[in-house]
Amino acid sequence: MATPKQTDPQFKLRLTSDLKEAIEQAAASNNRSMNAEIVDRLSASVQADSDANKAREEIEKLREQVAFKDGVISSLRNNVHVFIKHLASTESDHMKVLDRIIAEIKEMSPAKTNVDS
Repeated sequence: MATPKQTDPQFKLRLTSDLKEAIEQAAASNNRSMNAEIVDRLSASVQADSDANKAREEIEKLREQVAFKDGVISSLRNNVHVFIKHLASTESDHMKVLDRIIAEIKEMSPAKTNVDS
């Protein structure tokens, strides 16, 4: 008994005439068989799905990190406000120094730093 050349699984595939013709043209322009063209395109599609899933997972991890850091920033802002109120009630000289520091911070990045809110 002769050994088959190809051991990969096979199955029949029904295509519309238009799709078959488009695959034939693409295969010809890529210098490969229709089978190779179909396998290459299916492989690329499966890989793209896998890459998209990995990207979605990474985006979710980044969102969680951003949310955590937003919470830390919010907590720090609250602590600064409490500290400023404490200093205001004890020593006005310290308050003047803090006002100057806050003004300098606002000048450095006015869009990102909102200490008064």
